[in-house]
Formats: sequence, C-alpha cells, structure tokens
Amino acid sequence: VTDPCSLGLKKLLCFFLPHVVTSADLPTPALTVDPQSPVFTGEKVTLKCEVKPSSGWRYKWYKEQSSNVVFQSEGNTFIIRAASGSDEGRYWCRGEREHSNTNTSTSRDVYLYVKDLPNATVTVESPVEPFYPGDTVTLRCDITQYTDWEYYYWYRDNTHIPSNTSKTITISLPTESGQYVCSGRRKTRPQNSSSSQAVTVSYQAELPTPALTVDPQNPVFTGEKVTLKCEVKPSSGWRYKWYKEQSSNVDFQSEGNTFIITAASGSDEDRYWCRGEREHSNTNTPTSRDVYLYVKAPPTATLTVAPQSPVWTGDTVTLRCEVASLTGWRYKWYKGRSQTAVSQSDRYNRTGDTLTIRGAAESDQDQYWCQGERDTRPTSSLISTHLTLTVKDSQSPYLPQVGVRLGLGATILFAIVVVLLCCFKTMSGAHLHAAEPGEQGTQQSLHQDQSEEAQAGLQSNKTAECGTGDVTYIEVQIKELKQRKNTEEASEADTVYSELQPEQTREDAGPSNVIYAQVKIKETE
Repeated sequence: VTDPCSLGLKKLLCFFLPHVVTSADLPTPALTVDPQSPVFTGEKVTLKCEVKPSSGWRYKWYKEQSSNVVFQSEGNTFIIRAASGSDEGRYWCRGEREHSNTNTSTSRDVYLYVKDLPNATVTVESPVEPFYPGDTVTLRCDITQYTDWEYYYWYRDNTHIPSNTSKTITISLPTESGQYVCSGRRKTRPQNSSSSQAVTVSYQAELPTPALTVDPQNPVFTGEKVTLKCEVKPSSGWRYKWYKEQSSNVDFQSEGNTFIITAASGSDEDRYWCRGEREHSNTNTPTSRDVYLYVKAPPTATLTVAPQSPVWTGDTVTLRCEVASLTGWRYKWYKGRSQTAVSQSDRYNRTGDTLTIRGAAESDQDQYWCQGERDTRPTSSLISTHLTLTVKDSQSPYLPQVGVRLGLGATILFAIVVVLLCCFKTMSGAHLHAAEPGEQGTQQSLHQDQSEEAQAGLQSNKTAECGTGDVTYIEVQIKELKQRKNTEEASEADTVYSELQPEQTREDAGPSNVIYAQVKIKETE
C-alpha cells in the first residue's frame, strides 16, 4: 500500500488531512523467554513480547502453527506457572493497538524445551531387609544428575521431617516405620529435583531361629578341618556368636556364619550351639539346637623292617607299612626329616605296603617312617614310629678279627674237652689196675659210690668238689681287644690269649687225676 502523503502532487491536501497508519509503519515485537530454554518441569516460565514504544498495546500469543490465539493479555508477558511436558512447543506473539484492530507483524518464533527434573531415589543403605524390632535403618537420598545438592527434604507418610536435611537419615524400628520420600535442592538451575517414589520401611515381629550344621559329619578325626555353620534365613545383616558346653560366655564371634577348627583335637570334643545378632543393633535370635562334636583318633601305621638292623652294604632291605583297621590304604614312606615322600627309583621300589631298598648303601642309613592314605574318611592315618636303619660296611676289617676270635675260642674249648677226656681215661685205667680179683665186688661198689659222688658235685652251682687227690683246676681267660682305627698297625695285642692257672685241691676232693676247667672272658683296655 502506498502512503498517499508520499505523492508530491497532493502535499497541500495531506497537510490538512489526518495521517493514515499502515502495517508497514507498525513495529515488529521481540519475544523473549525466562529462564532460557531448556526449562525444567515445575519451573515458572515467563514469555515476554516487547513492542517499542510500549504504550497503547495489547498482546496475542500463539503456539505451534495454529492461528488461534492461545492467550491474550493487556500486559506483555505470558506466564507458565509450572512447566510440564505439554507446554513444550513453538511460540510467537504480535501486538495489537488498544483502540483499533491494527496488528503488528508477528515476532520471531521461540521453541520452548521442557525437561524433566533430576530424579531422586530413596535407597536403604543398611541393613538389608527384612528388618526386625531394635534395628536402626539408614536411608539415603540419591540424585544421579549433578553433584552440588545442598539441601534435602524428607517426608514420612507425607509429613515433612524438618530435622532431617542431610543426604542420609537414620531411623529406629519399630517406632519410625512408615513410607519415606525425599527430594533435593541446589543453588543453580535446576534448583530442585523431583520427589522420589515412596519407600516403605516395615519390620518382622519375630526373629528367625538359626540352624547349626557340622561338616564333616560326626565323628571327626584328629587333624581334620571341621566347619560349623550357623544359618539364619534370610542370611544378610547378621553377625554370629558361638558357644561351647553349657557356658553362656561367647566362645567365638564372627562376621561370617562359619566357625572353623583347622585341626581337630581331643580338646575340641564338646557340645556347640550358636545364635545370630543383628549388625546394627543388639537384637539376638533364639539359640540354635546344640550339636555334639565327637573327635576320634585315626588308626596308627606300623612300620617293620627285614632283615633287622643293622644290615650290611649290598643287602636287600624291605620296609613294610601296615594300618590294621579299615581298608583301601595307600602308603607313603619318609626318610630322615624330609616331609617329601620317598619316590620310586632304581634302588627304591614301592609296591603296595612295602618299600624295598636294593643294594643297601651307607647313604641309606637314617630314620624311616610311614603313613597311610585313603580316599574316604579318615583320609590319613597317624604316622608310624620312627625306625632307625643302620647300614654297616661289609668290607670292614673288624669282621675278620671277629672270625679269628671265634675260631680261637672254639679251638681252646675243643682242647679243654680233649684234656678232660684223656684225664678221665687215665683215671679209669688206674682204678681197674689197682683192684684185686677178690676185691672186685668191693671195688665196684667203691667205684659206684665215687661216681655218684662225682655226679652230685658236677650238678652243684658251685665249683666242682671231687675230694682229695691230684685234682687240677684250669682257668682259661679269653681277652678281647677293641678294633683299632688303623688295621695296618695291628700287633701282638690283637692276639687272643688263654691263661691256665692251677688251683689247690680241697680236702673233700674226689678221685685223683680229675681236671676241672674254668673259662673267663676279659676285655683288655
């Protein structure tokens, strides 16, 4: 539209006529949003439409592409009290003269983004449900977005709890049970979080009774690992007390529900029971049923050796291990102080319950012991006693000396026997020669009496007493020398000597020419 006053031909006419206002002469409004987009649900949003000069205008507000006016006001602001998702969209405005229907052109459009507030969540920090009377429960308000939350609002059963403004609160049961809601506040946008969903904190009136179990089952064997387990269901939020015999004193206390005896002994045999205690209170469960723990000693291994110690180098030695009770035993042999079993080798052969040492050497001299093992309980026996195996060198110079000494001793004894026989023969001949024919009966009677007397003397524990006559006593002393370190330096001292010492006869000695021999063995220094 062309302003008629712009035509030069009618300047005089336009001077006397009123000015005609067109849309081209009207100002364009400016649209602003406070706070700036995005806005958060629940926030107050102000849209402002400014026309300059600002007087004499009323305002129309439009949303999206619709030409329908969503709001009309005398003032230049459009206020959304609490933004929600439905308020999100494209907005624009225009001004209208108060005393005419003349409208300005439309403002530029502004898109309003509406975001949800950060979510708050009530979390039970401790203990784990279920709860029991006497428990103290800690609740925490978690807001995942942003970190600078300064103030927290807590509600129980829709009632604000003004004394609790921190992120965590602690409540006591049963008096403070109920439904809990929280939210947070910060200095910058978004200043508030959403309110959390309600969390119900309730409790169970009766405490559960624990169940006590023992592994392995009774009886247990000395040295075995024994695990006593106290189970409370549900299992979380408990610490455990263990009792022994009829004492009310706590024998052991643990955070876990197991009581472990690492190596059972006779002193562990007794009656056991347990109870649970809440971690965050002094509330105790009833006691469990008691369990009696029986402790038995496993069977003992027995070790034998053949041939008996000492043995000689080169010998074959057999060690045998046996466990008298139960079956299914496997055996291990140990040597010296080593805790590692003797392994199979060319000289050491393990077969069943025997260990065979082929060609014994001086290095085999040591202490040996054994132990039985099996797949089922008891899985091991007690160890056998330690048996010392002594190995001597079969080439030792001491052996010939022993043979020489034994040979000399046998020779001396043989000589004594020969002398005794000769004397007896001589004595018998002399008596036969002295007897007269008429006196034969008398002589035989005398000979018989003397023989009975001699026999009685020989059976006595004392030295033989045979009566008067030429009785000779012989004392033979066999002197044994100790082995010298250097056999090459052997001298006459290594020789075995026999010493004959005559002794006087007693008055009541028997027939003449009877010889008695007494042998004494002495060791030289």
